[in-house]
Amino acid sequence: MNASCQKLLPLQLLGSEAQSVDILTAPSPQILIYEKEYLELKSNVGYWRAMHAKAVCRENILKEKIKNLDGQIRDLRHRLFGKKGEKSSAGKDNGSPKTPKTDPRPRGQQPGSKGHGRTERPDLPAKNEDANFLETPICPKCGKPYINDEDGAKESIRYEVNVKAHVIAPGRGADVPVEYFKNIQQQQKTIVICDRYSAYKSLASQMPFIVLAFCWAHVRRDYLDAARKHPALEEWALYWIEKIGELYHISNLRCKMFNQHLPFQWQNASFKEQHEKLVEKMDVIVLERDEFITSHDPDDPNLDLLTKVKHKILISLKNHWEGLSVFLNHPEVPMDNNPGEKSIRNPVTARKNFYGSGSKWSSQLAAIMFSIFQTLGLWDINSNHWLRAYLTACAENHGKALEDLSDFLPWEIDKDHRQNFSRPPDTS
Repeated sequence: MNASCQKLLPLQLLGSEAQSVDILTAPSPQILIYEKEYLELKSNVGYWRAMHAKAVCRENILKEKIKNLDGQIRDLRHRLFGKKGEKSSAGKDNGSPKTPKTDPRPRGQQPGSKGHGRTERPDLPAKNEDANFLETPICPKCGKPYINDEDGAKESIRYEVNVKAHVIAPGRGADVPVEYFKNIQQQQKTIVICDRYSAYKSLASQMPFIVLAFCWAHVRRDYLDAARKHPALEEWALYWIEKIGELYHISNLRCKMFNQHLPFQWQNASFKEQHEKLVEKMDVIVLERDEFITSHDPDDPNLDLLTKVKHKILISLKNHWEGLSVFLNHPEVPMDNNPGEKSIRNPVTARKNFYGSGSKWSSQLAAIMFSIFQTLGLWDINSNHWLRAYLTACAENHGKALEDLSDFLPWEIDKDHRQNFSRPPDTS
């Protein structure tokens, strides 16, 4: 189309920037453009609107990513500088038995390989010495001759002593608890109070008589972590933490009135009253949990980050609800495994600091020391006194281990030494 036959169209100001003015006082300016240019500008409107929508979508995705990373930074800062807890590491474990890793190839010459032999020293003087051995060797301690096995009957003495032996498992897979529970009769139901670690779930699937009672303290920690990572969720998290606190309060009142010698249905009226309150609180949690889950689709691309965090926590609550409800019909079962976690706090701290976390020999040394200390405990011997006396004897032996341990074996030491080792430690 030639420029001479193109129509001239008025170009008016559109959008929010256009202003309504009085035509009589200030007529609006008009710009004449060709129809071809007008159509091109009109077609570009849709393109730039689509590009703007993509930019807005990309910006929202980056904002969610920034919020998520900020939450991770707050969580990592709390783990580094905040109060320590007994939470497990974030590494995933499917609960399958773990095979111990083979040690790397040691440095230096390998066993069985052909060496270079002794280095010849022709410049050193040679000296020949004759050694005369006795025809009948004698013991350097008792002075009696050795008895050849072929000369007479063998004689041996059997010692029966009480000892405790510890073995540290190479991993934390399901094979460890399976090995522990394999001797239990399968007709006997066993309740295991634990966290949500996958190895315990694998244990329950392999042994049907195992009933898992999940820890409510770990559920409560989910909400605390969410509030720390995302401050906007603090009010929502505290609401659910308050609900968990109510469960703890009612459960403690119910446990005070529980008579372990009577079956569940024969408990007194006060116990049944608290039990009904507890069931009611649990039903309210289930109702609010399911209502939120059904009203939000996690695959919705328009779902914001905070809603996804809420959905993930409530889905975990739903998936573990059966184990979290065990205490309801078993008042003797606590709501959490805090007593068990506190009892192993020292070994766990030791594992992280000085044994088993970085080397195999270190864990073996720890197992040996645990065996020694537990064996001393069986014989009512104070480990502090025994260890001090033994290390002092090693120091007097020029820093070498003793060959004769008769003065330190609990079943061989005399009465006076045992009483000396059994006295309480001096705390003055």
